[in-house]
Amino acid sequence: MYQNKRVLLIAGGGTLGTYVSRELLRLGADVEVICPEEKVSDNEHLLFHQSLATEELLRSLFAEKHYDGIVNFIHYKSVESYKAIHPLLIANTDHLIFLSSYRVYANEQHPITEEAPRLTEVITDPDFLENETYAVPKSHC
Repeated sequence: MYQNKRVLLIAGGGTLGTYVSRELLRLGADVEVICPEEKVSDNEHLLFHQSLATEELLRSLFAEKHYDGIVNFIHYKSVESYKAIHPLLIANTDHLIFLSSYRVYANEQHPITEEAPRLTEVITDPDFLENETYAVPKSHC
C-alpha cells in the first residue's frame, strides 16, 4: 500500500511519532524522522535526523528528496510562526498533515474527533487563554 512512499515526520521522535513511524513502516513506507534526540535505527527503511527542524535543514532535505507525505508534530508558539513555514512544507510534499495532540480539544465529546470543540472555543478564563503555553497556541495553529 505504501511501498516506495517516503514520509517525513517533523518533530516525530516522541510518543505520537513513534506510533506513526511504526505504522508507516508496517505499511511499507520509508520513514525519516527529524528530532533533537539521538536515535539510532536498525531498520533500513527508518532514518533519523538528529536536529531541530530548522528552515535550513528542511530546505536541505527538500533539495535532495521528494516526500510523498509530511507529518508535522511541531508545537509552534504562534500562528504566525506556523504560517511562515507552511508554504515551504506544502510545496515539497503531496500530503501535509499538521498533527496535534488531544490536549487542544475540550472535554465535550467522546471519543474526541477533529470535529470536537477546541479548548479555545469553550474556555472563557482569560488567565488560561493568555498564559497556557501548549494547548492554546497549538489550537490556534
